[in-house]
Amino acid sequence: MTIMSITTPATPLSEAQLWRVFYAQKENIHVEYQKPPLTYDEQLDLLIGRGLKVNSRADILGYLRNISYYRLSAYHLPFKQGENFKPETCFEEYY
Repeated sequence: MTIMSITTPATPLSEAQLWRVFYAQKENIHVEYQKPPLTYDEQLDLLIGRGLKVNSRADILGYLRNISYYRLSAYHLPFKQGENFKPETCFEEYY
């Protein structure tokens, strides 16, 4: 008797991901990440610490969970001065 297992097929790698894998293997590169991963609460605390005004913490945590910190960071650019936000920048203004 043959038992079949059903698995989800792997998602194909994008061209950029394939290039990184090829380049890392070719150059024998080992990348060690220096920054620890942050929880959603820690990501929001980081934004607030950089001067972002927040009206509803729960709403922004929902955005971070669904969209991600790094996707939202593109929207930050016009509202930033270096690492910090311009004075009185509120999350609801840019998203």
